[in-house]
This record gives sequence, structure tokens and C-alpha cells, in this order.
Amino acid sequence: MRGKARKCDGMTLWPLTHRGPAAGLQAYKVLISAQRRDPPDVDMLPVHEGHDWLYVLEGRLRLILGEEDLTIEPGEAVEFTTWTPHWFGALDGPVEVIMIVAPARRASASARLRRDRGQRVLAATASMAASRVGRIVKV
Repeated sequence: MRGKARKCDGMTLWPLTHRGPAAGLQAYKVLISAQRRDPPDVDMLPVHEGHDWLYVLEGRLRLILGEEDLTIEPGEAVEFTTWTPHWFGALDGPVEVIMIVAPARRASASARLRRDRGQRVLAATASMAASRVGRIVKV
């Protein structure tokens, strides 16, 4: 790991990239405290420019994406536009993830939950302010 750990809102983030050489992409290893369990009200979920990718290493991640309440298991990844109201935290214990953050110029208007262990793919299309869950496909 390359940088000094930062703590904020029940999370510890270790930067894995330096600013600049990754064309604006920033990668972090993140430890989410088991106490980070209660999201804000749906109408208070943060929205901002950009795009996030999360890959769960250990624990179970709770992701609120618009009006959807998702559980992301170890070995699964999720990507979403941060124009979609969102929040993530621990479901039933600490969670360890790799997070990649893209600035607005790299953001797309789609969100996708992918189960990388061949179980299923859940695709979602996100509007600028909300997301809709699509269909589940066996892979």
C-alpha cells in the first residue's frame, strides 16, 4: 500500500494509487467498521459527480443504491454512477473492500452488480438521480 491511512465516517482508507498517474482514477483498500450499519434516510443519500467500483474481499457489504437495498458478498463487485443516491456500510460485521473512484469525466450512466463467482449478474440502469434494478441472468 502506498499511502497513509485516513479515517472518516466509520471507514479506514489506504490509498493504493498516487494522484495523477492513473488518469484520475483513485484506488483504495477500505476497512468498513461493523458500527457503520445505519444509512441516512433515502432522501438524504449523497449524490455527486463520478463513478465508483467496489470489490468485496471479506465481510458482507450493504449497498443502498437509489431505492434498492443490496447485499454484496465476498468475491462480488459492484459499479455505479455516483449521480445515483448511494451509501454503503457493514451488514453484520466488518467489511474489507477494494474501491476505485473515477472523476466525473470517467463516469457512465450505468450501474451493474456482478457476481464474479459465476452465480448471477444483476444489471441495473441508473438515471442521473435514481436507479432501477433490471433482470437477473445466470452466467
